Amino acid sequence: MSENEGTKLTSKPLTGTDFVSIDAKGRLPLGAKTRQRLGEQIAICRGRNGCVCIYPQAKWDALLADINACPPNSKWRQAFEDLIMPTVEDDLTCDDAGRVLIPARMRNLAGLTGKVIVKGCNDRLEVSPDREDGSHEMSNEEYAREYERRYDEMMASRSVAVGAAAAGAGA
Repeated sequence: MSENEGTKLTSKPLTGTDFVSIDAKGRLPLGAKTRQRLGEQIAICRGRNGCVCIYPQAKWDALLADINACPPNSKWRQAFEDLIMPTVEDDLTCDDAGRVLIPARMRNLAGLTGKVIVKGCNDRLEVSPDREDGSHEMSNEEYAREYERRYDEMMASRSVAVGAAAAGAGA
């Protein structure tokens, strides 16, 4: 089994951006396509930049398997266990109306009240506050600069991952 086999996507990616409102009880409405791609059970945790991440439970379980395969003293594993694990709520489901309850503690940490942005990020959703001023959106010029800056990093990382997978397949 290759190093990344446990974290491969087995369904279509989570994509797109939705602007929705969390109700007073903390329930986040998710569209039918998004619910289908997430599957029956989901896991929620705090993500980068303070957002809330929503993972398909199967993806979350695979990520945990990868974490647990690391030595207990690995810096990556320790950081994950210190920063992410205390915020996890797993084995969650949507209600009959297609809403998932974001726990109050997590809503407060992420500043999620009222209008929010739900952004598809391939293997997860990221939920963050909707800034009424539009500051969450990059201008075309900002997007071009960020794309150019990150493109070389992205391609270098891809080359390393493809090379490692090829080396594992030949073993």
